[in-house]
Amino acid sequence: MIFDIIIIAGLLICFVYSIKTACRKLCVWRNNKRFVRIQRIIDLAYFDKNGAELSKQNRIQGSPYDFTYGEMHVLNFLHLVNIINPKKGHLFIDLGSGLGKLPIAANMAFKLQAFGVEMLPALHDTARHVQKQLQHAHQIEVEFLCGDLFDTDLTQADIVYINATALNDELWDKLITKFKQLPAGRHFITTSKQLPENHFQCLYQGLEYASWGWVSAFVYVKC
Repeated sequence: MIFDIIIIAGLLICFVYSIKTACRKLCVWRNNKRFVRIQRIIDLAYFDKNGAELSKQNRIQGSPYDFTYGEMHVLNFLHLVNIINPKKGHLFIDLGSGLGKLPIAANMAFKLQAFGVEMLPALHDTARHVQKQLQHAHQIEVEFLCGDLFDTDLTQADIVYINATALNDELWDKLITKFKQLPAGRHFITTSKQLPENHFQCLYQGLEYASWGWVSAFVYVKC
């Protein structure tokens, strides 16, 4: 009798575990399907937009920034944001938003308040143009600002993204100082460069695909 109860209990545990695993896989499949649809919408909107060429033609002489253009693939970016499991309405800020693909993707996929900051007017204007094209058809709510990332107010940001590949050490250290001033619980997604472990807990580290190839990417939460 006791042996039969143990067997039944074991079968029930296996059944529940199987159901939970299937639900997780189904959720991942649905997310991936939705993410692929968003990728296709963005690809279509930007098919004739060349961020690298615009950046090359409009670089600011004498600036400390390296304006070599590069952007993460939208699907890889959405995977990183999905790790954070953001809530609808959270504020996402992209520092150096370029053509604006990632803020638009973040809003479409997760209903985040999305905000992009870009220094080069040509890239900023292109982002605004695409935003207006997509706003009615897909009800996106994204804001773009033409300005310096160091002048950006991050105090209300829940998630901050920075493609740090082209930042020199001096600028990166300055940015880390800015990040340290934010409250605990804020999330950060970075490429190429890492945040100090004594202030930021790494939730994910891996290789993600970008316009120039594979790049190290990190997801952090402020301690």
